Amino acid sequence: MKAPESPRLFLVDGYALIYRAFFALISRPLTTSKGENTSASWGIANFLQRLITKHQPEYLGWVHDSGLSFRHERYPAYKATREKLTEELQSDFDRGMDRICEMLDAYRIPIMTLPGYEADDVIGTLVAKSVNAGVNVVVVSGDKDFQQLVKPGVWLLNQRRGALGRCRERGRTSWSRSGICYRLPGPGWRLI
Repeated sequence: MKAPESPRLFLVDGYALIYRAFFALISRPLTTSKGENTSASWGIANFLQRLITKHQPEYLGWVHDSGLSFRHERYPAYKATREKLTEELQSDFDRGMDRICEMLDAYRIPIMTLPGYEADDVIGTLVAKSVNAGVNVVVVSGDKDFQQLVKPGVWLLNQRRGALGRCRERGRTSWSRSGICYRLPGPGWRLI
């Protein structure tokens, strides 16, 4: 299978990835000798090394939520069932976010946010504008909602450890070791 052609913009659903990295080792977090939880930072550093080494993106953007979105204003119960972090865990998470932002700055990877919008909204807009400008886009996320963006010029990369991406066409399955579904969807295609 052929990888997306250049130019390619990789858009990372950053906040979701950080949240997962933080909770992956929650029962036995990685800590410094001073007790600082470095689980999220370590996870993101490893992720960035793998992404850059394996895919060598020409353009790379990191997209974050920017707090409450317009959805919270219209529907106050939006995401209200999500478990809140304890004060100690919130402090660890915030410190980890600071370290990750410093790391992204050192890599010169821009963090993109838009007040009042979630990362999904920003990614969807950037995908549309990039494809219209002739840039192929790879959305890096495990969020199944992004499947609706897949079309010619748009790919998904599931960042989970060695996860295989697959596409299905009328019962036939096509695998990609990189996690990207390279075949462009058409009638009868769906991502699973």
